[in-house]
Amino acid sequence: MDTVHIPDINFKRYLNSILEKIRLGYRGNYKGVLFSSIDSEITISEARSFSGTIDCRSMGIRDLTGIEAFTSVSKLICSHNQLVSLDLRFNKFLQVLECYNNNLLSIDLSKNVDLTYLDCGGNELSVLDLTSNRKLNFLRCGNNKINNLNLLNNNCLQFLHCENNTLTSLNLISNSELIVLRCGFNQIKELDLSANTKIIEINCYRNQLNILILSDNLDLVKLECSNNLIDTLDLSNNGNLIRLKCANNSILELDLSHCPELTYLECYNNKLHLLQLNNNLNLVYLDCYNNQLTSLDVSYNKSLVKLKCGLNKLESLDVSFNSKLTSLNYS
Repeated sequence: MDTVHIPDINFKRYLNSILEKIRLGYRGNYKGVLFSSIDSEITISEARSFSGTIDCRSMGIRDLTGIEAFTSVSKLICSHNQLVSLDLRFNKFLQVLECYNNNLLSIDLSKNVDLTYLDCGGNELSVLDLTSNRKLNFLRCGNNKINNLNLLNNNCLQFLHCENNTLTSLNLISNSELIVLRCGFNQIKELDLSANTKIIEINCYRNQLNILILSDNLDLVKLECSNNLIDTLDLSNNGNLIRLKCANNSILELDLSHCPELTYLECYNNKLHLLQLNNNLNLVYLDCYNNQLTSLDVSYNKSLVKLKCGLNKLESLDVSFNSKLTSLNYS
């Protein structure tokens, strides 16, 4: 009888614990873990017939050798372990892979063409080849060492989290289904999102951006682009924007008259000499600290609760119309 070679004892014990239910013909609601044959050998036929989920997160596993025998597995969760390699070439039906917070140096996903969900964040990856994963919908690959991310074949991608890598550019021209983008803590200099018309949330915090194109993102609700090199921010077509963080840039003028839904604004540490807020009746929070403003009209912002406007060049400030104001800093 052919058996599967599984050198890691923790992985072997886990596999036996889930296969024990099948061996005993278990059909009811499973409660607890069965240990009667915890160190039993696992046959190749047992492994091949298993099509459920393998969830071995946080079990001190160093080696996932043996996973290749589970050719029908659809979901693998092996996060928070000590893996340095992962061979998934034979797991061709895999749809969901969570392998975050390991020590992976590389990962080959070229045979996993049905993969829709991938979370490989918190590893040591410098290269991530996703050209074969055309069905990918969700990608989280943050906290790695990736310097290039080719997403031209990933037309189904909706959620992209690639923060804290070494990316210098990000081409999203093929990702028209994208809804959420988080690419902060990289070295990206230009971000053109004209092809991503469905996007609702963008976080590009702490890059080297001096160009940010948002003219076609009509559904944008949340934008965080603080800590960049932006001097011009055109939001004239972003009428659904609710939350904006654009602090620590070099923005000279900020006209928000086309963003009537805005409730939260952080624009401190810029070079603003003009801040247009006359149409932002729902604004609750405003921090425009440390700019070059000589005037600030908040008479239309009757929902305002918190205002920080210190370190500007204001000679007067009228808050008599802001009856809901509970916090004011104008030092």
